[in-house]
Amino acid sequence: MKHIINYLSIALLGLTLTNCNADFGDLNKDPNKVTKVGTDNLFHNVVGTLSTPSGEMKYFAPMMQYTATTNGNYDIVGNTFTVDGTAMGVYSSIWRSYCVDYLRYINLMDDQLAEETASASKQAQVDIVRALVSSRYTDTFGPVPYDEGGKALNGISYPVYRTEKEIYLGTDKFKGLLQMLDEGIQTLKNSSDPIFEDDILYGGNRDKWIKFGSSLLLRMAIQLSNVEPELAKTYVNKAVQAGVISSMDEVAKVNHQPTVTGQPSYLDNTWATDIQYYIGSRGYCYSNTYITAFKKYSASQIDPRLKYVAAVYDGEGKYYSNYEDYEGMKNGCEMDDVDDVLKEMTFDEDFAPNIGRYGFASFKKETILNRKGATTVMGAAEVYFLLAEAVLKGYIPGTADTYYREGIRQGMRSLTLIGAPITDEEIESYISTVPALGENKAMNLRGALDEVITQKWLALFGNGLQIWNDWRRTHYPSAITDNPNPSKLSVTNGKMIGRLPYPQDEMVRNEENYLNGTAGLSNKTNDYMNDVWWALPYYK
Repeated sequence: MKHIINYLSIALLGLTLTNCNADFGDLNKDPNKVTKVGTDNLFHNVVGTLSTPSGEMKYFAPMMQYTATTNGNYDIVGNTFTVDGTAMGVYSSIWRSYCVDYLRYINLMDDQLAEETASASKQAQVDIVRALVSSRYTDTFGPVPYDEGGKALNGISYPVYRTEKEIYLGTDKFKGLLQMLDEGIQTLKNSSDPIFEDDILYGGNRDKWIKFGSSLLLRMAIQLSNVEPELAKTYVNKAVQAGVISSMDEVAKVNHQPTVTGQPSYLDNTWATDIQYYIGSRGYCYSNTYITAFKKYSASQIDPRLKYVAAVYDGEGKYYSNYEDYEGMKNGCEMDDVDDVLKEMTFDEDFAPNIGRYGFASFKKETILNRKGATTVMGAAEVYFLLAEAVLKGYIPGTADTYYREGIRQGMRSLTLIGAPITDEEIESYISTVPALGENKAMNLRGALDEVITQKWLALFGNGLQIWNDWRRTHYPSAITDNPNPSKLSVTNGKMIGRLPYPQDEMVRNEENYLNGTAGLSNKTNDYMNDVWWALPYYK
C-alpha cells in the first residue's frame, strides 16, 4: 500500500480533537508539532475504519440478538435493553466516534481539499464517506450536529442540532444526505479528474466507488420509505440507474492482517479481536434466536452457513461437529438461569459435561475469529435484499423473489471473505429448499417483507446497526423479540430501544443546542423510548 499513515502526525493532531465542542484557541498550539496531515492520509485512515459501526459488539450485536451473554456486570449493555454503570460510557464512546474521530477529520479533508486541489472527484469521495458516517450518527441518536458538527477548529464550539429530516433532506442552508450522495455519484460518473488512489476499499477504482455510493443511496432511500414514499421511489431509481453493487468483486470491504510495526492499525481485525476478548471475559456466544433461525428457516434443510460460523468447543478446544444440535444462549439470561437453560438444550448428552462455555454455540475460530478475514462496509447481499424490498413497494420493476434468492446466495458467498470454504453446490442445494417469497411456514413469518428482512439479518452479522434500522422501520425480523428476561434495570420494560441517549456531558458543554435536540425527539425526553423520524411508530 502506497499510502501508509503517518502515525505520529495523526496522534499529534488527535490531541487537539479531544471532544466535540472544546475550543482552546491558541493556548495549546506548539509550533514544533505537526498540525496538518495530508488529505490522502486522512482519507485512507477514515475509510479504513468504516467496516465496523461504533458500538457494534457491545451494543448492536446483542440488541439485534446475534449474540448473547449472561447479564450482570458483563459490560454488554445491549443484551437486555438495560442501562447500568457501563452503559453511558458506551453511548458516550459512540457519540465521540462520530463527532471526533469522523466528522472532524472529514471537515479537515474538506478544508484541505479546497487548498490542495481542485479535484471534484476527491471531494465526491469524501462526501460519500460523510453521508455514510452522518447517517449512522443520526440513525443512532436522532437530532445531532450535522452541518456544524466537528467544527471546533473552525471556531464553532457550540454546534446546532439538526433533525433527522433536515439531515436526510437538507434545507436552504445545507445539502441533505440524499442530495449529497446523488451529486457525488454524478460527479464521479462525469469527471475524469484525480481520485484518491490505493484506498483500502477499492484501490482507487472509480467505477466501484460509483456503485458504492449508489448502493448507499439505495439504502437511505429505502429507509425513508415510510415517511417520504415518493421521494424514496425517486432516489431508488436514481441509484439503480447509476449502478449498484451486484457481485463479490464490487463489495466494499476492508481486508485485514495481524498488525505489525509500521502499518495502519485498521489493518488489524479488531472486530474479531473484540469477539475473542468477550468470549473469555464476558461469556459471549451466539444468541439462541440467531442459531434457531439457521436451523428452522427451511423446513427440509439446515442452513449450511451454520457449520461455517458456529462451533462448540470443550475446555481443551476440541470441536464438536454435530452442528445440527447447536443451541444459542437466550438473550437476557442471568447466571442463575444457566442451569435451567441447559436442561432445555438438545445438544448430545455425551458432550454435555465438558462443553466449553456452558455448551452454547460459539464463534468458529477458523472463520469468525479469523483475524485475516475481511470486514464489510456494504455488500452485494444487502443490495439484493434492498432491491427485493423496492419491488415489493412498487418502486422498481422485476421479481422480488429473484432478488431475494440472489441476496441469500450473495450472503452465503460472502463467507469466503472470512475463509469459509462454502461451495456453490451447498449454496444452490439450500436455496432450492427455500420457499417462494411470502410462503415460508417453517419460521411462522408474517409475509414477504418479514422474510426479506430476516434473510438480510442472517447475512449481515457484524452490522447490527443496519439491522436495528431495519427493525425500527419495519418491526421485522419478527424472530427478534422483546427482551425475554428484563432485569430490574430495564429502561424500556423489555421493549426494543428506539434510539440511544445523548451523553450527559453534552448538557454541560452545549446546553442550548442539547435542549433543542431533545425537544425534537418524539417524546421530548432524552431517553431510549423515542421513535426516530423515519421509523414505523412504536412508542408514539
